[in-house]
Amino acid sequence: MLARDDRVLTVREGEMLDDNYRVESIKADGVTLVYLPLGVREQLPVTAALKLDTPTVASAGIASAPGKAPEPSSAAGGSRPAQLRWEGPERVQAGNNFNVALKLTSDQPVRASPLQLSFDAKLLEAVAVRPGGFFSDGNFTYRVNPGGSIFVGASGAGGAAADAEFLIVTFRPIRSGAAELKLSSLVLQGASGRAIAHEAPAAFRTAIIQ
Repeated sequence: MLARDDRVLTVREGEMLDDNYRVESIKADGVTLVYLPLGVREQLPVTAALKLDTPTVASAGIASAPGKAPEPSSAAGGSRPAQLRWEGPERVQAGNNFNVALKLTSDQPVRASPLQLSFDAKLLEAVAVRPGGFFSDGNFTYRVNPGGSIFVGASGAGGAAADAEFLIVTFRPIRSGAAELKLSSLVLQGASGRAIAHEAPAAFRTAIIQ
């Protein structure tokens, strides 16, 4: 059984969870799930809770993969958590497309990342999502929820990053107002598949003018 929010799910080997996860094996010490868009395996101990954010439309993807303990540091004193930041215009014109880039700095190699973005669908329309240079030679999938969410799965060769472009989102401003883009959930997976500690960035904000 897996706990999800206030419910308990009974699962069997081979079953699908929220379209993107498959239960690969169930053993006495834990459950192995496969995040299919990236082919990433996740180990859940028997006491772990499966935290999945269900999209508001059936066609949307999964918000985040179950987390693991942070990737152990190779440095004796421990490396700092990965840093993320937004890069985009402070002011945009309604009707004119603009780009927002999510940038990553990590001392530890990052191999894959499922993540979820959220935005105000009354002010912004997501036109396109593409990988930045960091994942340009890897696998990249995304789904846009018209209600204001973007679900992304990305994987690559697995290298360290120094202010590297993680992904780029193109928006069309719909009307005037103060628009926000947030990183709702994120898992950075290292070379061994374990989670890398990170500091979430503040929301990106831009003013839409007529």
